[in-house]
Amino acid sequence: MIKLICLNFLSMIFFYNCQTAERATIIMPIGFKGDVTIIFNQKNGSSTKYENGRRIYEIPSDGVLITKFTSDYGFTDFQYYYIDSLKNKVMLRKFSNAEESKLSNVIGIFGSGTMGTYGNSGDSNSIEYLEFSVSNYEYLNTISTKEYKNKFRQKIVEKVGHDF
Repeated sequence: MIKLICLNFLSMIFFYNCQTAERATIIMPIGFKGDVTIIFNQKNGSSTKYENGRRIYEIPSDGVLITKFTSDYGFTDFQYYYIDSLKNKVMLRKFSNAEESKLSNVIGIFGSGTMGTYGNSGDSNSIEYLEFSVSNYEYLNTISTKEYKNKFRQKIVEKVGHDF
């Protein structure tokens, strides 16, 4: 009986503290491969945009989006698309691991919905972000190198205007 009461109590705490992030659609230029980082809470960022009740994130060709949107933690409902010059969308598949993508070798999303903070939370130079990778199995080795990661981090620093 005590176990049942404890289980009910823990379930209530869990569900009470769980939050759901706003639904989002993430759009990238067709053919894009590499890391993507969305930087939140930036005064000089792109304006907030909604379509059908979903946040719209339009990722530039360098993979770094600076936005005025506030960060939004919780359970996510993200959809990822390529978009061509005629505004045609192609939905990208989310992979849970590299082995899953190895079977099909199609381009998809890795690390869907990974959020965090660059720098120390609360510090004036800290930056809240969302990141993921767009790749197929073969390209994962390229975007996993230290050299690639350092160059990508430098892009973020340049766009934000300071180190973190």
